[in-house]
Amino acid sequence: MTSNSLLKNKNFVLFLSIRWFYSLAIQSITLTVGWQVYVLTGNPLDLGLIGLAQVLPIFLFILPSGVIADKFDRKVVITLCTIVHL
Repeated sequence: MTSNSLLKNKNFVLFLSIRWFYSLAIQSITLTVGWQVYVLTGNPLDLGLIGLAQVLPIFLFILPSGVIADKFDRKVVITLCTIVHL
């Protein structure tokens, strides 16, 4: 498939648009929380702890999520993960 044929696919364009807005929202929340923590505390260590709290679940769940993705329908897994992430 070429990029032109992908952009003609209505479902793909819808997915891409939703994914872009979703990523924008998550990045905005991350920036806002970090900014608020720094304004309230003035301590860069607290920003580091916020970053650690965001990254730690990725390291904890990366192996089990691979097994789950292999054993179950990926569309259902992606949908459930997106709902839980919200």
